[in-house]
Amino acid sequence: AARHAKLFVLYRALAQVRRIRPELTDPRLTRLSVDFDEDARWLVLHRETISILVNFSQDAGLVPWPTSRPREILLATDAGVSVDETTVTLPAHSATILA
Repeated sequence: AARHAKLFVLYRALAQVRRIRPELTDPRLTRLSVDFDEDARWLVLHRETISILVNFSQDAGLVPWPTSRPREILLATDAGVSVDETTVTLPAHSATILA
């Protein structure tokens, strides 16, 4: 039950972010760009002023992050997500939304 409760809290937080950030509900794919590293197993979706980062790896990952990209964490699936000058640290099997 604890796992389901955690997932429910995450869904509610995601729904709240979607309500306040309309770029997350924009269906136009022409406003979307993607970066990825197949070997490191991370994926980043960029849409206007929002970026969604996902680490599919079983290990923590570092995603290169230029200073021009969003830096504020709107939502994170793990408390270990962090943003520094040149990278975003994503724990294993985690995701974050930056604005």
